[in-house]
This record gives sequence, C-alpha cells and structure tokens, in this order.
Amino acid sequence: MKKLLAIILLFTILLPMQVHAGSASMRIQLEGKNQNLAPVDVQVNGFTLRSKFRPYIHENRTFVPIRELTELMGANVDWHQETHSVSIAMADREVMLRVDSPVVYVNGQQQTVDWDSIPRLAIYRDQKGESKTMVPLRFLSESLGFQVDWNQAKKVATISNGAVSIVEEKEPAALEQPQETTQAEVQPPKRDPRYDGKFVVVVDAGHGGKDVGAVAIDDTHEADLNLEVAQLLKPLLEARGYVVIMTRSSDTTTGLRSRPELANEVGADVFMSIHFNSAGSEKANGIEVLYASEEDVEHKGPNEYRLAKEVLNELIKATGANNRGIKNRPDLVVLNSTEMDAALVELGFLSNEEDLEQIQSPGYLKLMAQAIDRGIANYKAKFVD
Repeated sequence: MKKLLAIILLFTILLPMQVHAGSASMRIQLEGKNQNLAPVDVQVNGFTLRSKFRPYIHENRTFVPIRELTELMGANVDWHQETHSVSIAMADREVMLRVDSPVVYVNGQQQTVDWDSIPRLAIYRDQKGESKTMVPLRFLSESLGFQVDWNQAKKVATISNGAVSIVEEKEPAALEQPQETTQAEVQPPKRDPRYDGKFVVVVDAGHGGKDVGAVAIDDTHEADLNLEVAQLLKPLLEARGYVVIMTRSSDTTTGLRSRPELANEVGADVFMSIHFNSAGSEKANGIEVLYASEEDVEHKGPNEYRLAKEVLNELIKATGANNRGIKNRPDLVVLNSTEMDAALVELGFLSNEEDLEQIQSPGYLKLMAQAIDRGIANYKAKFVD
C-alpha cells in the first residue's frame, strides 16, 4: 500500500501546473536550444512565487527558480560561480547541488537523483539573456523534503515545507496563515494627535521574555542582542527629532500581533524590527533585510523595498559583512500587518562562528545601530520629505 501511495504521489508531482490565462509563451534557451515555453503559477507556503524568472513547463515537467523558491521558504542560498553549484541551508538540512549533475549532497552525504530531476541552467531571452538555475518539482521533494501537492479540481500545485523558519515568534499559526485583506478593508493609518507633525519610528526588538529567539553556539540569546541594538538605536533616532516608540524596553514577553497593532494605533511612519539569524548550517553568514512586497500585501507600496534597501546599504557599508540581499517575506506578521513602511533586519548569524565573534566584538552592535539610523534617515530624506 505504501509503495502504491508513493507512486501516486510521484505521478502528481510530475503533473504540470495551471498556466496563466492569456499568458504568452516565454523564450528560453535550454542546452543551447531556443524554445517557447508556457509560464506557470507556483504557490509557496500559501503565497504566489513572484519572480522575473517565471516557472515554466518543459517536457511535461514544471521547473522553478531554486533561489527565489527556497528563500521564500526561509532558506539561506549561496551561488558558487566557479563550480556552477548552489548551497541551500534551512532548518536541519544543507543541500549542495550542481547544474546538469545528478549528484546532490545532503548534510554532506552524497546522493544521486534521476536525470529527469537534475537542476538545469535556463537562459531567459526576454530578460536580456540572464540565466537562472531551475529545478523540477520532483527535485524539491527528493532532495529538500518539501511537500508537493496537486489539486486536480482547481488545477493548482502547492509547495510547502510545513513551517517558516527565519523568524519564529512562538505563534506559528499566525505566520502560516496571515490575515487576508481586501481593498475595501485597507484604510490609511490614523495618526495619534500627540504625534502630529512628528516623524514616528516604532523600533521592535524581536522575541523577549520566555521567547529567547535563536540561541548562539556559546548560548547567547538572540532576544538579548535584539534589545541591546534597539536600545542603542533609540537615542540616535531621537537626536534627529524623531519620536521613537519601543515594542519592548526590557526582557519581557511581547505578543507577535501586539507589535504591529501598537505601530498601527499610533500611526507610525516606519516600523523597524531587529533580529539576528540562525541556520542549520554553520556556513551561512551575513546580513539581510526583509520586507513585504506590494504585489503580495495590498496595503503595502514601493517604499517598503526602498526602506529595506537604504538600511541594508548602510549596514553593509558600515560592517563589510556578507551582503545576503533584500528578501520578500509577506508571510511575516510584523511585515504584513503593519500599515506603514516596515522592514526586518537580520544582523548576522548566531550559528556562524565568525559572525558571532564580530557581533560580540566591542562597539559592533553600536556600529550596526548607527547604520540603521542612517538608513532610516536616508529613506526619509529621499522618499518622505
């Protein structure tokens, strides 16, 4: 019976997904041959995968961009140009794959996948010839352990890893099932009269109290670091004349939804959430900034990305850390439920020995607080004033 179920699941994984109604075919080069392929939709952990490198159907198999898909699931992805290989770290699994190779390493152990499941390099002719590493859905289940389901009635396939792993706020149901917002419900934030004429920033020190967040290899708690950076950031912003409101000012347990609710109640201009990262692999390192795209959350706008970009630019200039980029995370409550421009900074990996040594060096947390302060000021000068 188990063997029969496995065969049925494998068959469903190979089924193509629903093609966009009225979508034109895409010009893609595979193995030196130009082809016109049909674009498809992909649902990842309840959200539509959005990328200029659209998934497509080739030889009755659906191929997806590995970086965008795994990052939306909370993975850390590194591309190695010299070997045309990709490292993916998430939760307790690290996978290394190479374009056009059936050999895959999972947690250092060599495995071999079928030839019809190997990663391929696709050249998108409509994207100025840019190339992208694409993998079939079957690869995702075989090597990364993702769940791939096919709804025959709706002609929709979904991909899930069962949880979102970057920011765990002890309310996983809220992360997995964000509130839906219709256009009729979207209202501009109401300004608390006390702050009329002021620029208001809500600084959110992630985790706290019973929720210690990530734990470093030397038992340092993320929640403590988050609070320290937030407390260093507050006077810097106030020196600019901004009103600063903290979601917590001590080691207290603060509800996940109460954080955006506080910002919405006062009608803040910016919401900045402070976090440090962790991964199943000790190799993952660097700084990244998360935001919620207007394509996924109706009441968001283009300034979400601009805020994230200004802050990340200043952080990388100040620290010289590995730049992990800006990532769209519409599944996170503090990003999808805030009515103002919001960003979440991941200031380094507590699971990486070099990052942790840097984080704990004298003056480094203040250096990052100063960078965040400058990033917010740059954002205000360019896009608000």
